[in-house]
Amino acid sequence: MNTKSTLSFYTTQNYIDTDFFVNTITRENGNNTLVTKNLSIYDIEELAFNLNYKLDIDDKGHSIEFEINHSKSKSPQSDFMTETIDPESKIYNYTNAISNNSRSLLFNIDYAKPLKKGTLELGIEARNQKYYNQIITDQEIEIGNTSNTSAIGNSRFNYDREIYSAYINLNKEYKKLGIQAGVRFEHFTVDGHFLNTELTDKEIYTDAIFSIYPSAFLTYQLSENDEIQFGYSRRVDRPGINQVTPIQEWTSPLTISVGNRTLAPQFTNSLEVNYTKGNVTLGGGYRKTTDKIGRIINKDPQHIDRQILSYENYDTSDSYGIEISGSYKPKKWWTLRPSSSLYIQESIGFINNQRESIRNALFRARISNRFNASKKLSFQLSGSYKGKVRMYNLK
Repeated sequence: MNTKSTLSFYTTQNYIDTDFFVNTITRENGNNTLVTKNLSIYDIEELAFNLNYKLDIDDKGHSIEFEINHSKSKSPQSDFMTETIDPESKIYNYTNAISNNSRSLLFNIDYAKPLKKGTLELGIEARNQKYYNQIITDQEIEIGNTSNTSAIGNSRFNYDREIYSAYINLNKEYKKLGIQAGVRFEHFTVDGHFLNTELTDKEIYTDAIFSIYPSAFLTYQLSENDEIQFGYSRRVDRPGINQVTPIQEWTSPLTISVGNRTLAPQFTNSLEVNYTKGNVTLGGGYRKTTDKIGRIINKDPQHIDRQILSYENYDTSDSYGIEISGSYKPKKWWTLRPSSSLYIQESIGFINNQRESIRNALFRARISNRFNASKKLSFQLSGSYKGKVRMYNLK
């Protein structure tokens, strides 16, 4: 707009038409064989719009920025399930019409003021998210262990979240000591309800959480090539809509995957220390997570030979480990950057009145290469490895 004001706008729009076919063969006790075929057709529409205005108050980094972001998506799904043994049965021969709609609106203002050998940052944000999930189906289910059946019924799930937050962050240098400290205040509310045509009452879930997220990082310059850093932070990871919706994500004759509408956010407190010498950094850390979100398999209470795959909150999850990374130039035209980490993690909690404990050794390795063919042309080649992770205990 002028030398100090910038107005920007962008939009991303995705339109996807696709189908997904699954052929499932189920053998029980080596005798009975059930073949089910499922065709799912998707018509996905994802739209996002962003408007941003930034004012540079002076040429020293003093600025204020305002942003609006609006996104919405529609993902209707049509399922056609068939099997050949009993084509008249509605247990495995049925159709689904599933609606997955979401809307999100975000406003935020950020302010930055330069200080002597530092920067002060302030900001506020408001976020509103709305989700709508519905399934219309003619599927039936067996009643207990009898041959009688009843309709599953149509279901509707609404899930709305509002997040209001404010933060302050300070960066400052004192001779060989660098300080970055901040705190974020947040008020989070959720309002959800689930309705099924075979149920008499609407199931309501509401929650309100006020949280404070502090962080602090201290960096000390031991020498020109040696640096040590200590850090602490607290963060939140909220469940996605697929993790909370009770409407099926996918199904097979003996397994159904659904969300858990009472799933709570998980909070993580982290401590870390890093030592850098030249181009090599060695670090260690400890993380404690409460209400850790994890996968769980339960037996279907109505059918002992079937299982329900869902999500649960573990009480706590502790992890600790080390990380190492570096940069090396085997040749003038070749830069090599390897890194790896190893963390021991244990999740503990009571699920279905039983104590569950899952222990993992999480190993990751990555290597990236940069090859300079000329002053204006370069190539990159990278690879990564992630070790096996146990997500849940089989029962």
